[in-house]
Amino acid sequence: MIFLNAGHNPALLLRKDGTLEQIEAGGIGLGMLDLGIPYTSTNITLNAGDKLFLYTDGIPEAMNIKEEEYSDERMINFFKENSRLLTDEFIKSIVEDVKSHVGEAAQSDDITSMILKRD
Repeated sequence: MIFLNAGHNPALLLRKDGTLEQIEAGGIGLGMLDLGIPYTSTNITLNAGDKLFLYTDGIPEAMNIKEEEYSDERMINFFKENSRLLTDEFIKSIVEDVKSHVGEAAQSDDITSMILKRD
């Protein structure tokens, strides 16, 4: 597949062997500035057993009342530990984990994610 990211966090590619890759291809947020800055794409091959996780910054930056972020580290660990779940179960579970971390704090950003798996 050809992959391009227009301003969001890097996608996470978890290979069947457990290797994690961050896909950084892209550029500034789509529509933010019209400076003619080109976007950079990359080719990705999803092999059997690979999983690609796309998400918005509302997940790692979700804060609790102590202003502690959910964090990239916690999100990556969650992805590694739970990627075997069915796709809909994974999405529900990560949203529940973020909400558990946030607790009573008001949601400050969107929580959007998608996971692609190749069987």
